[in-house]
Amino acid sequence: MKKTKLLILALFIANFSNAQTTLMDSLIQKNYSTFKKDNNNAFEGKGWITLKDEISKNNSVLLGELHFTNEVPYFTNAIINNIKFDNYILEIDPYTINTISTKIKSLSSAELEKFRDG
Repeated sequence: MKKTKLLILALFIANFSNAQTTLMDSLIQKNYSTFKKDNNNAFEGKGWITLKDEISKNNSVLLGELHFTNEVPYFTNAIINNIKFDNYILEIDPYTINTISTKIKSLSSAELEKFRDG
């Protein structure tokens, strides 16, 4: 009896899992859009317009990435250049921390302000 119940439960879980995958695939097919990088390291396409619109509607946005992916800095800069945020928080690496720390310690106030403003 236990084996029968276990078999029925396993079949139910497998069927439920397949139903979720099918639903997810269906939703993705109906709602996906793409974008591409142009020659000026900006983005274009329906997906880019949709992303900008959705990001603009929210007060918090989290960008995730695979480390050392070349497109991430371009993508992040494109978002920052198109949408103004009250706060911008960025995870940085130890090399950047050392560079900024050195600048803070060695530059005059005017030079530091120039460095900060880019």
